[in-house]
Amino acid sequence: MSAPAKPRLSAAHRAAMESNPWFMSMPRAQRENLLGAAELIHLRRGAMVFRQGDPVIADGGFFGLAAGTIKISSLRQDGREAILAVLEPGNWFGEITLIDGSPRTHDATALEALDLL
Repeated sequence: MSAPAKPRLSAAHRAAMESNPWFMSMPRAQRENLLGAAELIHLRRGAMVFRQGDPVIADGGFFGLAAGTIKISSLRQDGREAILAVLEPGNWFGEITLIDGSPRTHDATALEALDLL
């Protein structure tokens, strides 16, 4: 019995990622390698991609937002939420913890159903 097929990126997913200037500044072969190695993950509205304080996991710390919107936030000392950014398709996030190895500094929450790389 073979493993289930890896979900494929749609033309809309590719177009979203190609709207990012950072991504498009890479050589084509590098972009294709990154997209080819990426796993497409579907999350429902309200799902937490990661929480502040979470450790970085070796095989999944850098994300590309192919569809949906994500809220990046943290809790202030008074317990209220501070929304730092709302990310739209084409954005990449989560790279800082891969660079410095520190736990996550913010929460990342799905504001609607997501497709993540």
